[in-house]
Amino acid sequence: MVLLDSRQGGTFGTRSTAAAKIKQRPPIRFRALEKVRTRPPSLVQVCLKRVAQNFLTFDNAALQQKLNRKQFEDVYAMLDLDMFLPAAATRIGDENYWKRRTQRKYRNAQVEKHGMSWKQTFLELELQDALERIPITVENNDPEMLMLKQQVVQSRLHIFQLRIGQLPSHIDLSFVFDALPALCSFTITYGNRRLGMDYERAMFGMKITDARNLARNIRVSQTLVSLALPCNMIDDELVKVLMGGLSYGVMLTALDLSHNKIGDRGARRLASLLDPQYCLQTLDLSDNQIHANGCMHLGAHLAENVTCEVLNLRLNRCEDNGVSHLFQDLCDNHYLRTLNISCNDLSERCLPYMTALFGANSTLEELDLSANALHRAEEEAGPGAGGGKSGGETAAAAAAATTMDPQSLIPAWSSGTKPGLNATLDVTSLGPGADLTTLAEDGIDAAAMPTVTLEDGLGGISLASHLGIFAQCVLQNTSLLRLDIRQCGIPPELAERITTAVKHRELRSKNIPVEAYEMSKFQQLDEEPLDEEGGEDLAEAADGEDAQGEEGADAEDGGEAAEVENGEGAEKTE
Repeated sequence: MVLLDSRQGGTFGTRSTAAAKIKQRPPIRFRALEKVRTRPPSLVQVCLKRVAQNFLTFDNAALQQKLNRKQFEDVYAMLDLDMFLPAAATRIGDENYWKRRTQRKYRNAQVEKHGMSWKQTFLELELQDALERIPITVENNDPEMLMLKQQVVQSRLHIFQLRIGQLPSHIDLSFVFDALPALCSFTITYGNRRLGMDYERAMFGMKITDARNLARNIRVSQTLVSLALPCNMIDDELVKVLMGGLSYGVMLTALDLSHNKIGDRGARRLASLLDPQYCLQTLDLSDNQIHANGCMHLGAHLAENVTCEVLNLRLNRCEDNGVSHLFQDLCDNHYLRTLNISCNDLSERCLPYMTALFGANSTLEELDLSANALHRAEEEAGPGAGGGKSGGETAAAAAAATTMDPQSLIPAWSSGTKPGLNATLDVTSLGPGADLTTLAEDGIDAAAMPTVTLEDGLGGISLASHLGIFAQCVLQNTSLLRLDIRQCGIPPELAERITTAVKHRELRSKNIPVEAYEMSKFQQLDEEPLDEEGGEDLAEAADGEDAQGEEGADAEDGGEAAEVENGEGAEKTE
């Protein structure tokens, strides 16, 4: 019994000790357990995940019968973004899927330039990238080419435009044009980018075989409306080959042949695209080698053209002779809205023809004359100014010009000129930049409006000179909304007056208050001196700190020198 009691006592003591240890443990935090607790996926989610993993093995029609709209969206959200592209192009139409796939590979993609469709955006960018990566030594039967052709066929209904920035290989792109029934815009540049030290002349530019293949593709295409071939070293011979296809492009509305080597013969052939049977609206021939003869042919075809609205002849060599004939032909054209003839070696001799253009043409809205020497200072100043006339005769001519309608000085061959007006009005009374649109807003009839003239001698320019008459005609013109006369040699005061008048006219056409625009200009002018003063103050403060630092350094050097001298004197005394 004693042993039994001792055993029972020992057992009881052990239990009490274990209970005490349990009481000493910290309490369990149930909130922490709730955070790490996971719920197993439902059977529906497991099935949808399995469907997404094996999406290509299922039939879309069967899935649409068994899954609702929300479940379809969940499946598309779980699809692999690296899915085989030809299969994905035909099976997946969800925009969210293509948006995620596009933004992952092309972060700077702009869906606005691709019909507001993410699927179209990705397929077009992917095809462009695949064409640009084709090696030079590729053959038609290579596996890479077979994959590319399969990609073109599978995405055929979603490709509307292609912009190929480089094409190293000179392959025939007939498989692209034949397989894409909706291709509307095509841009291509033959050559390589970023070659570094591996440059070779033969790697750049379009070959004759390329021109023949492209002409054939243009001829068979029934949907192409925009074609751009920039930076392809196209000369007159290649233009002759390309015309074999361009002559059949009756649906073509935009043609870009900029940055090439097209001369007068090529321009004469391209001018035939401005005939009535074509509908070309934009023609870009900038940065070529077109001279006066080619410009004359373009103008002759523009005289009867009713579709072209934009003509770009920037960076050519048209000179006064060619541009003067162009202006003469444009007097009969009432459809062209934008003309760029900057950097064409023009001089003051073309200004009378330009003045006639302003009098006869009421549809031209934008004109770029920049980087042309329209005025030289020595032509106005000096003892020989005015063609040897005396000062009194020059003053009399200037006084007569202030009361003379500039239209009376227009060459006789221009048609549609307005009759001269008797009354005169000084533009200074209307403020800077005043023009006829100011009076038109006040309810004054345009036919009864007086002639707006500039004050004589503004910027040292006589109103009887060609430049003075040109400036007055620009101020009286009511259709010109944009005019670029930078780097033309025109005096700054006169150039500012002309550009301000044209700018006000543009603002009024857009119903924008001119006063707000002028106030913003004044505010900018007021802020500039403040910035300059602040910069000067900072510079002065920095100079002062430097001066103080130099003075302190000099003082320290002087103190050290004095100490050294005192030490030497003490040593001598000792």
